[in-house]
Amino acid sequence: MPRRSKLSHEAWRLLTEPVFERDGWKCVRCKRYRPVQAHHILPKSRGGLDEPGNLVSLCAECHEYVQPRWKLFLQPYWQWVLIRAIEGNVQGERPA
Repeated sequence: MPRRSKLSHEAWRLLTEPVFERDGWKCVRCKRYRPVQAHHILPKSRGGLDEPGNLVSLCAECHEYVQPRWKLFLQPYWQWVLIRAIEGNVQGERPA
């Protein structure tokens, strides 16, 4: 397996600031305006990439909750929830 590269602090900041902006600088899970952290939807250890489409903004509390349960959040329902959160809770069809 190829070695995963680690981004510099500046590169990480340049990657995550637009994600935080996209998510409205609030946690996409609890919707609270708290300091946010970037969460990899598909962990880097499982092949996830450092790219905006694989990152969401979570507060520390939600990040701590979601991190060990990452497989649950890959299921279609939770993908739908995260997408709705990112898009500002736009009404949409819930997947089966």
